[in-house]
Amino acid sequence: MVTSKKQAGSSFRFVIRPLRTKNIASREIAICLEDEISLSLGELSLVSPISGILIMPALMDEAIAPIPPDYVGYQSSDNSVTVGTKIDFALWERSSVLERLAIMTNNVLDSIDKIPGKYLLDQDREKLRVVVDEVQSRLVLRFTE
Repeated sequence: MVTSKKQAGSSFRFVIRPLRTKNIASREIAICLEDEISLSLGELSLVSPISGILIMPALMDEAIAPIPPDYVGYQSSDNSVTVGTKIDFALWERSSVLERLAIMTNNVLDSIDKIPGKYLLDQDREKLRVVVDEVQSRLVLRFTE
């Protein structure tokens, strides 16, 4: 699992890497979410058995490439869970920056909810959901400045 520089010393890794077709502006929103979530996670104590989560929102133009099916999988090599969930391409394309932030945030929240309880304990799931909601609120302010 690739981690951002800000997470390198953290024991729990939270990574967002969109699967996207060419010319789709999703990377900036994903990086902002990932960085802010990672900073917030540094203050939390998580007790789940996994050491990280990789979220891969699928934002694909079907005219260019097929959309992969939704996916949840455990990677024993680094004790992490990978979740891939589709984002509606047409909705994304016609959305404003703030709407795209909401779409990406909802994808992250949906992905967190799809992780089985044997990997992500309910108490940690709730902590992550709170962090993601708080981060979205902070980013709304940043994107409207």
